[in-house]
Amino acid sequence: LRVIMPERKVLVHVSQLPILKSLTGYIGMKDFRNLIIQAMNESGFHTKGEVAIKKNQQMQSIVKHAPGLAMHVLESDSNKCIPCYNDYVIIFEKPGVNPTPIKDNITRNEWIKYASGCWMITEEKCDIRESDTLNTRVAKADEDVKHICPLQLEVIRRFMRMYSNAGELILDPFSGIGSTGTICGELGRDYYGIELKEEYFEESVKNVKNAYERARGKLGVK
Repeated sequence: LRVIMPERKVLVHVSQLPILKSLTGYIGMKDFRNLIIQAMNESGFHTKGEVAIKKNQQMQSIVKHAPGLAMHVLESDSNKCIPCYNDYVIIFEKPGVNPTPIKDNITRNEWIKYASGCWMITEEKCDIRESDTLNTRVAKADEDVKHICPLQLEVIRRFMRMYSNAGELILDPFSGIGSTGTICGELGRDYYGIELKEEYFEESVKNVKNAYERARGKLGVK
């Protein structure tokens, strides 16, 4: 809250969390999304909206250890089936008046698509590909760091175009392997990333450096 410009946005990527039978005796869902909203509101931010991102049922069945998504459960007793745990990007705003308008980054046709509360086209053709992420395998050093969940690059790209101007500084206090910084390099923003885990940080330096070098190459700048 201290470092963000007035009326500018903070975007938080969250997923609802499964409650595991092995730990609690029952299968359910923890409303992690609402806990984040409460914490941000208590810190002084205003909640402005959210976007749900369509998830792949079979992938979620494996990653979330959610038996209610498995095909064999559907075939044995569909009463035990549950929908995917959606990803959400929650939009928070710092109170105040934006000192610098953000204009001319998005067309009207793009806005018609982006204004949807769920970023997809149809069930058959989703315009946010779940595999559209940086390579995470090289950052998985041991059991302690295998929970990495990078956000799709197109999601970051859309929000950055909507909520920032070229040349502005983007802060990512949970930078992971540098997904946000990679899009900053692509779109001509400055980047400040913070990461606790050394394996993630080292990989983020490589990814972000490569993104800025590619951008300079396109401009013919050494």
